[in-house]
Amino acid sequence: NDENDFSGFNPFEKKKKGFLFSNSQISPRQMRMQELMSDLLRNVQDDDTVQDLLQQNESFLLEPLLQQEGDLFMYEKDSIYTPDMTKEERFERYNTVMEERMTQAQGKAVL
Repeated sequence: NDENDFSGFNPFEKKKKGFLFSNSQISPRQMRMQELMSDLLRNVQDDDTVQDLLQQNESFLLEPLLQQEGDLFMYEKDSIYTPDMTKEERFERYNTVMEERMTQAQGKAVL
């Protein structure tokens, strides 16, 4: 049965972009964010590497916040921003959401 053919599969080999999600609704931005989060979590104990990763991806991370009116930017369906928000409103929304997430994270036990 071809469905169970795992020939050539190596679980220790980094996946090529788009391989797992070729037929799904995940966007290139979501994929890149997932990769970045994985890299950050993998290196959480190494402050220098985390700092390097954040600096290397600074433009990507700030992109939704710094859009100017009239810029064409695709807001993801799960985005915390809406296309009609001003830059100030996006920063305010970002701060509110991050505070909520930090509060929720502090309330959860780390196993």
